[in-house]
Amino acid sequence: MREGDFEPIIERVDAQELIHAAVTGVAAEHERIGEGLVAVIAPARLLESTREGLISAYGQRVGRGAGSMTQDIVAMTAEEAKGLEFDAVVLVEPAELLEEAHGRIGSLYVALTRSTHSLRVLASRDLPAGFSV
Repeated sequence: MREGDFEPIIERVDAQELIHAAVTGVAAEHERIGEGLVAVIAPARLLESTREGLISAYGQRVGRGAGSMTQDIVAMTAEEAKGLEFDAVVLVEPAELLEEAHGRIGSLYVALTRSTHSLRVLASRDLPAGFSV
């Protein structure tokens, strides 16, 4: 992870609470950083339900890609986040990102390095071996 303005946060949550934790995590990140773009990076299996939860809570503020002037929240996979930067990242279920990549660290590395100020990790499962932020 890059040096940011804030220490990373790792939250353990129940699997059934991941989407809710992502929604509240976005609010907490906006409180932490003030104005800025918050990305929620989730495994492909959880992306649509995560996006739906965010839209339910934040409406048209939720976008894709790099967002827009009216969209300060985006939800995407690690692959979609590659090459982009965000003020804050809420990373959902890092172990599953690693599994999606068949154990290759690339997607997890991308997800962990997209934030310029703040990182929040939400995990219901064990963190990957050697995981540190």
